[in-house]
Amino acid sequence: MCHSLGFHRRSTLVKDPIEVAQLKRQIFWTFYMNDKNLGLNLGRRSNFHDDDIDQDVYPVSEDPRQRPLDTLNNIFIKYAVVQGQVYDQLYAPKASNLSAAERKAAVDYLGKQILDLSEEYKTLDFTKSWFPDALGGMVAAGDAVAYTTLTTIYRAQTDPTHGTEISSECFAYAKMALEAHLRFSSDFVPDVDWAQWNYVTWVLLYSSFTPYIIHFTWTTSTLDPVDLAILEQTVAMLDRFKHISRGARRLHNVCAAFLETARVLVETQHSLSGIRQHDDGSLMFTEAMNQPAPPNPDWNAWSQGFPAVGRGADVSWFLGNWLGDGRPVLDMLGLDAIDQNRPNQTAGGVTN
Repeated sequence: MCHSLGFHRRSTLVKDPIEVAQLKRQIFWTFYMNDKNLGLNLGRRSNFHDDDIDQDVYPVSEDPRQRPLDTLNNIFIKYAVVQGQVYDQLYAPKASNLSAAERKAAVDYLGKQILDLSEEYKTLDFTKSWFPDALGGMVAAGDAVAYTTLTTIYRAQTDPTHGTEISSECFAYAKMALEAHLRFSSDFVPDVDWAQWNYVTWVLLYSSFTPYIIHFTWTTSTLDPVDLAILEQTVAMLDRFKHISRGARRLHNVCAAFLETARVLVETQHSLSGIRQHDDGSLMFTEAMNQPAPPNPDWNAWSQGFPAVGRGADVSWFLGNWLGDGRPVLDMLGLDAIDQNRPNQTAGGVTN
């Protein structure tokens, strides 16, 4: 729709009144940011091609109450641009043709872009802006989103056609992403539905499920109770929010299923077969874990509270196939990327 109306072109808005042009510009960039995020999470190319866009970003107001918000929105636009580049350069079909050196260069470049942007928005001062608490909360949530994107970037560090390997950087960022979610949900999300809905919709479900699976993989390799505790704390956090929407409940159920398996493996000190750890902390998945999936596997049913005991082979098969082909978890497990359904409320405010 934005393309058909020409909102992506500067020339389309030149004859509009300033207020109308600004509204159209805001509509376009809102669609752009959501589309880039969804494209990366779902493993699909964005509908917005950057070489076809010459629209101006948000003009930064001189009003000290509005200036931080305009600046933050422009940082979000730059972040969305990088998200699109992550898919195009690392996950699109053409990315399989990259050499090891080219892939590493792309990973390092994109990772630096995310880190630079995360530092940029932390310098903003919201004390005199509109809605200072809300904007401060958005910045605080930025760590979880940034570390999630970094996990996705470093997951692509190794070409899957030359063996499945997860780097130590990928594991580190996955852990940092989960810890950031735990901090933010504890410090900035009170027990009121509107605040929890905002967090679930625009932070938890807006970003990827990848860090949890990556940390689960790490835990099944180390069999360390400390690593297991992070999975347990994450599931406890998700349990707090599962009433908010169908997507939140689904995410909790899937994570709880993985936790059940990890807990049994750690308690029995029984590691999954086919994983070899290198001295630098990276993990290599051997051919035993990279067997082809059966025809049309029912991933959705598989993820529904599977029993942990006796399913080690299934978990190995899942990890080997998912980690090896770059497929998004949202797609494999039927998770909604964004679920904006508000909970039904009774007159007393109790969720139905």
